[in-house]
Amino acid sequence: MRKDVGDVTIIINNAGIVPNGSFMKMSAEVEEKMIKVNVLSHFQIIREFLPKMMERNHGHIVTIASMASFFPARELAGYTACKHANYGFIEAVKQELEDHPRDTSNIHFTTVYPCFVRTRIMKGVTLNPM
Repeated sequence: MRKDVGDVTIIINNAGIVPNGSFMKMSAEVEEKMIKVNVLSHFQIIREFLPKMMERNHGHIVTIASMASFFPARELAGYTACKHANYGFIEAVKQELEDHPRDTSNIHFTTVYPCFVRTRIMKGVTLNPM
């Protein structure tokens, strides 16, 4: 990506898949794919572009998490875990930058927690009140 567009100053981490269904019936292959897409892709993108942001003390990282981070739903155990991981990850990265010897005060973070939006990715998901 850097070859095509150069260094970026805004990242919107919005990768996500929602394989719904019972945790006990989900295959290891589906779980692994979900973690790679929903969590590890966030790590990789930030690891790739944050150093240049830090060098320039300029940038903005937007993380799309989910209300599932705080309000889990039936048959979304893996998705809930991934979105909670994104929340924890970005909060830890923010703390690391606060402690960094280089001035990083112009690198900003926004985490978005959408509720369940009826899109194709949420097909088959039903919400049950707790």
